[in-house]
Amino acid sequence: MTDKPSAERLAVYTDTLFPVSVIMERREKRRGQWSYTEWKATGILVGNQLKKRYPEKCLLHEDKECRRFLWTNFVIELFKDGAESYWNNLMASKPSLFVVCRDDEETEDLEPFLVTANYDEIIGYLEVEDKVFSLPIPPEIYQWLERYVVNNYIPPERRKRKRTNWEDVRDEQTSPSARRH
Repeated sequence: MTDKPSAERLAVYTDTLFPVSVIMERREKRRGQWSYTEWKATGILVGNQLKKRYPEKCLLHEDKECRRFLWTNFVIELFKDGAESYWNNLMASKPSLFVVCRDDEETEDLEPFLVTANYDEIIGYLEVEDKVFSLPIPPEIYQWLERYVVNNYIPPERRKRKRTNWEDVRDEQTSPSARRH
């Protein structure tokens, strides 16, 4: 699990820190005689309630079909070595934020612990079977992320690939000097 954010980091929007909250939905599903719990992240809210230092769960809505929870006090943190991943995310057809969750053994709920824009980072979490949800980036965060990428990333120069003339390669392979006995 990642380090818990300090109160100072939660309270401030900076060039590299952006406070957010996550809405998670829990539904009880039935398939034949079996029932199971289905979780999904349904929204990212800009800002935080900032009452506590650590992510806090608050019930927003409950009915027969589902329960919605608001998890507050998350911070999206940007790092220079992730700039290429942020750029690739922004260039994707559907730029996303990723909510990484783990099962809480005590409550048997799915608990988010990280919100990130770094696609490369979430691959590691997927490999250890953490749950990862992707959500559209809110406009305020998109602009903030775009500003960071413009200031901190220079895409590699595109180089034109030199085409191989396969006839020359074939001639070289069939020439007497290319043959070895």
